[in-house]
Amino acid sequence: MPSVSSLHKVVSLTSAGSDLHLHHAYSRQLSRVVSYAQMKEANAIPDDSFKLLIVGDTGIGKTQLWHAYVDHHKTNHDKEEDEEESHIIMIDDKVSGKYIQLALWDTVGGEVADRLRPLSYSNADIVILAYNVNDRISFENIRKKWAREAKHFASKSQKLLLGTQADYNNNNSANTRITEEEANEMAERIGAFSHLQCSVNDKINITKIMDVILDQLLQDGYNRDTLGVPLPTDMSKLLEQKLEKLTAQDHNEIDSKLHTNQTKSVPKKKRQGHSNIKKKIKQKDSCIIA
Repeated sequence: MPSVSSLHKVVSLTSAGSDLHLHHAYSRQLSRVVSYAQMKEANAIPDDSFKLLIVGDTGIGKTQLWHAYVDHHKTNHDKEEDEEESHIIMIDDKVSGKYIQLALWDTVGGEVADRLRPLSYSNADIVILAYNVNDRISFENIRKKWAREAKHFASKSQKLLLGTQADYNNNNSANTRITEEEANEMAERIGAFSHLQCSVNDKINITKIMDVILDQLLQDGYNRDTLGVPLPTDMSKLLEQKLEKLTAQDHNEIDSKLHTNQTKSVPKKKRQGHSNIKKKIKQKDSCIIA
């Protein structure tokens, strides 16, 4: 059985062909979290934007974990903001020199949630598979339910295995508590890049969870485009590439066909001309994307 003090360290794995290398011990802990409200007022644009989703059995402390992290960095001004906004945080990361926006997504249990939850996986960069270190059923459900669900709905997302309530010891802890060895084996089995245990009550590894996640997301070679969700800057580049593929003759044809008085209705013949142009552009776009 691991001691509480032993839970302060991260267990790095070499599963799924991925190594986790922190620059030094928790180099990002307490990186300055910029007020989301201040960032909006300043009209600041983040250098990177990521979505984190946490899943697991009901009652294991998923919601409390997000609240603990967000509340830890809240200013008085932030506390006046809507609850919805409190789960979007901006991090001034001193290691990468970037402003990073993190969207922290929570999930709930129940029959209705089981039908709706698959929608939450969309565009998730990292899925956190959480279990209670004192609840063997929640641990087994990682393999039986949550890892399978994540693989199906977020196959390209990276996975982190997280044990919650590491400070709690019940009367049957000797029989039910999940050992680090068991958890490491589970992490390797499900293809998680790392395993970590935490405690909201004792503030064990709360900020270090983000250290591990940011190092994984920002490490060399991580390609967010594999998720099929280009960032706004990437989308602009894609549109520029499409426009470059159009010839000068295409541009002249578009200009001549679309040049009309906007206050008047477009005649049927000209509408047909528009249709032909759109078809031509669509054909070119499909070639570019392919």
